[in-house]
Amino acid sequence: METLIERKSMTAIKYILLVLLIVGGCRISVADETQNRIEKLKESAEKGNPAAQWALGRRYRNGRGVPKDDKQAAKWFRQAADQGDAMAQHTLGYMCENGQGIPQDYRQAAKLFRLAAVQGHADAQSSLGAMYYQGRGISQDYRQAAKWYQLAANQGHALAQYNLGLMYFYGEGVPRDDVEAQKWFNLSAAQGDKEAIKRRDTLAQRMTPSQLEKVQALAAEFKPQQGKP
Repeated sequence: METLIERKSMTAIKYILLVLLIVGGCRISVADETQNRIEKLKESAEKGNPAAQWALGRRYRNGRGVPKDDKQAAKWFRQAADQGDAMAQHTLGYMCENGQGIPQDYRQAAKLFRLAAVQGHADAQSSLGAMYYQGRGISQDYRQAAKWYQLAANQGHALAQYNLGLMYFYGEGVPRDDVEAQKWFNLSAAQGDKEAIKRRDTLAQRMTPSQLEKVQALAAEFKPQQGKP
């Protein structure tokens, strides 16, 4: 005769099996839905849609729904970049700079960064500023570096703000100015940039109260703005 414990055990087992069946079905359903989405994305990308090409490139770059493949990512980013997509131009430039999926080519990277930077892409402006500062793929030019860092910094780009602060601190490409340097360090630090926090705290120790008051006023007045040259 079946005991109460046995009956409860059978009920629990049936419940677990039912849950597993439902979960398994959901996983299959989600996988099918993802695959359908990717197929539609590929179809659109192959028809020349730059947004779809960019999105497909990102999937290959991150291994989302498809095997991770930097070569395939670069292929789709290039097609979108050739149509003027700024995000694709910047990402492809980064891959050129670092030799990911394509041969390392600093000159081509700088070219791609510029194409995106003139469209107001903050990451590309910051990257182009770095290329000018380091003289990679382009002639070293601190004034140009400061120009592109400034455009990105004006849009609220934390790394560009930090690098622009350094240029004011050392007087590279711009007049040396502790107040202006500290303003940019403050703005970058407010976004959590660790190096900017260190620089801000160190520089603050050698500044006068009136200088620090001016820095606070300038930082408070800052409002991100469009960064097209």
